Order: sequence, then structure tokens, then C-alpha cells
Amino acid sequence: MQQLDRTALPLKTLSVLIIGWCISTLLLLIVIFNQPLELFDRYGRMDIFFAAPNGSSLLGQKIKTQFNELSYTGPTLLHFHDTHCDCSKSVPDYILDLHKRLVPNDTEKVLVTNAEKNSWQELKNRFAVNRIIQFNTVNVREWLPATPAAALFDNRGELAYFGPHLGGKFCGSSSVNQLEWALNLIARGENLNIISASSRGCFCET
Repeated sequence: MQQLDRTALPLKTLSVLIIGWCISTLLLLIVIFNQPLELFDRYGRMDIFFAAPNGSSLLGQKIKTQFNELSYTGPTLLHFHDTHCDCSKSVPDYILDLHKRLVPNDTEKVLVTNAEKNSWQELKNRFAVNRIIQFNTVNVREWLPATPAAALFDNRGELAYFGPHLGGKFCGSSSVNQLEWALNLIARGENLNIISASSRGCFCET
């Protein structure tokens, strides 16, 4: 009696699954790369700060008022993170690398997120931050047009940079990096007041 080949069916099934996965991945990449890059501030919410003579100070004060549990007595870096935003998926790896390369150890590193508190310890480890603050996007729409984003305060407590971490379809895929540029200049002792609203990339409106 001829014996049945017990490996034929599993091997065929595995091949079908691998081919299906490859096709799905390819289609996903096609969709991602065909999507237009969005402006960080597509509706001009930041215009009021550009129009004001002291726009950077005004914006910095609004951030401080919203998150008044922070002291801002030294360098402070806030990362704004929306758990419902697909554009945030690659951000943790980039932030980990950023902290290792350019952020001094004495900097207060803060994750501002709408995540549930039961996930905070995991997020604290993933983002390598000192603390986590919860926020509601409704309360920050006046000055936070989209996420992911960052706010950097210098050692005087003045807002040095506000805007996206980086442009491009994926966080870290652009050659223009104003946040890293700002960190480098602050390390040299320079005073900055950069508000970046015109960067294009993968952003989610608040």
C-alpha cells in the first residue's frame, strides 16, 4: 500500500502563507509610500505665535501652564505621543537613539501621552524617560497641531524648540532634523527660539 506524504500539505500551506505575507507587506509599503506627506500645522494653528513679536515665549508659557507639575529649572524635553496615531509607531526607537546621542543626562525627559496609566511603566522603559504626564488632545489643540511632536526648554526654562521630531514618511527618514540641530546648538551654549510648523511628514492632527 502506498504511504501518504505527511509533509506535503504543511509545506504547501507554509508556502501559501509566506507568499500571502509577502504580497500583503508589499501592498502596505505601496500604500504608505503613495500617501502624501502632511504638513505638521496644516490648518495654521501656529500662525498666532508667528505673528506675535514674542511668539516663542508665548507658546512656551502656554506649555508651562498646561503642564505646571514640571519645574523647568533645567533642560526639559517633552515628547508628545498619541497612542491612536499610527505615525507614532517608529518614534520610540528614534527617541531612544536621540537620548543616547544628544540629550544630556541632566535633562528632564518627559513623555506626554494619552495612554492609560496601566501602560505607563512599559512606556517609560520604551521611551527611556524620567516621567510620564497624561494629556487630553482637546486641551492642547490651540498650540499642538499634530503628533508626534517635541518641545525643548533650555537651562533657563525658555522654549528653544517646538515642532515635530523629524519629517519624512517614517520618523528618522528625513535628512533635515531641526530638533537635533537645536540640541547641538544648546550644547554649545546658544540661545534659540525655533517654532517649526512647515515640516512635512507622517503626522496625526490633534
